[in-house]
Amino acid sequence: LNTGGLLLFGSGGILIDGATAEAGTTILGTTGSTEGIIYADTTGGSTYNALITGANALTFSGTQTLTVAGTNTYTGTTTLNAGVVNMTTTQALGTSNATSGSITVNFGSALEISVAATISKPINSINGFGPAGTGIGALVDTGVAVTYSGAIAQASGSQTMINDTSSAGTLTISGAISGDRKSTRLN
Repeated sequence: LNTGGLLLFGSGGILIDGATAEAGTTILGTTGSTEGIIYADTTGGSTYNALITGANALTFSGTQTLTVAGTNTYTGTTTLNAGVVNMTTTQALGTSNATSGSITVNFGSALEISVAATISKPINSINGFGPAGTGIGALVDTGVAVTYSGAIAQASGSQTMINDTSSAGTLTISGAISGDRKSTRLN
């Protein structure tokens, strides 16, 4: 996606293969579309810096890390199905307020937060220990001071690892936690 480019989701998705989408706009909710899907499947990961806007849902899948930046304005839900999504801005996963678009972190995926901030977007379901073989956790602070003030609902019958990966940062959970509460936190 080049500067000034526009990408409209149809029935498929975007495959980011070791590349960086630097600029332009991705619109969710175009004719015939109910959600957008972004895949990151290259060793070493990929970066998505283009603006994501619209009202429909966005799903991240893949086996690697996708770093998402930008001041994205989409308002739909965000689902992490596999791999790692690294937030580098408070609006990487859409508008930053607590009433617009929740996040789901499914088993085998992780949400990494690499921006010192308070995040208020709710996690309506979180489950697992991160991608297979990584042991990083399903919710990860990468060494910055993060306060997660959004409500967090643990998936029924699941165990979830929340991890502060660096002594340089702190991960503070200040929002309500519901569900089975079989969480493990590593420091």
